Amino acid sequence: MGTFISRVIIIGLGLIGGSLGLALKKRGLAQSVLGVDSNAMHLETALRIGAIDEGATDPAFFFDRADAEYPTSFSRSRELVVVCTPVGSVAATILDVAESTGERPILITDVGSTKRMIQTTLREKLPAHVRYVGSHPIAGSEKSGPQFADSELFAGKLTVLTPHEKDGPADVAFLEHFWNALGSSVIQIPPEQHDAILARTSHLPHLLSILMMRSLQVGDHFLAGTGFRGVTRLASGDPTVWADIFLSNREACFDALQRLEKQLELFRKLLEIGDWQGLFDFLNQAKKQRDALER
Repeated sequence: MGTFISRVIIIGLGLIGGSLGLALKKRGLAQSVLGVDSNAMHLETALRIGAIDEGATDPAFFFDRADAEYPTSFSRSRELVVVCTPVGSVAATILDVAESTGERPILITDVGSTKRMIQTTLREKLPAHVRYVGSHPIAGSEKSGPQFADSELFAGKLTVLTPHEKDGPADVAFLEHFWNALGSSVIQIPPEQHDAILARTSHLPHLLSILMMRSLQVGDHFLAGTGFRGVTRLASGDPTVWADIFLSNREACFDALQRLEKQLELFRKLLEIGDWQGLFDFLNQAKKQRDALER
């Protein structure tokens, strides 16, 4: 596709941030890919694998030089900051970036898996010269760190944009083009709807994986086969990341838990009364729903 953006500043060089850098570099989409991370080892790894051209521990380092490198004629649409930190720190990170830019116009997005709390905070505090539109690429794994970065992580995946009604259509269109260029298909939904759906399709499954691991008794592990290992794979996720996710999406998670509790109660009753046909129908309905996901 060729270069269409002058520079991208990635804040947070874990799996997603590192993969974003590799994808941009592989596709030649940015003239310069800069990385920010407080973890010196992450910076070193990102530089070694070629995910970034230059690294710093503070985004202000790059904005302090910006006026000299990019004069006032620099296009608003050709500079992007992507925040890839845990969701609990996204809003604060964006506000820090806003302060670092002075009056320089800048477009910022993030990759967090919850959006309502971030957007609410930023609507109240973000200065006018900084534009924010939320993004969430539905991609990743239970592994963390730039050493697991994959240049094709976003290819063939879905990315959700969660624009506010007051966001500029040009910024939304630019981000759609940005994620398309990385191989993603893109949809737009409101942040509240995004968080409610993700609670059911991502956050609750992660919790179930954790609960299954916590329910094991001592000595059970030697009979843990591929099925158990597959179902509990998500429990290996970074606890810092997931504590942030659960707390930032509490209301939607409560609703998802209530729905789960109703299903557990129904299963418990069918098991107690020995209702074979009821259990078959219960299981068969779930099988049909799961099979439909592959169509």
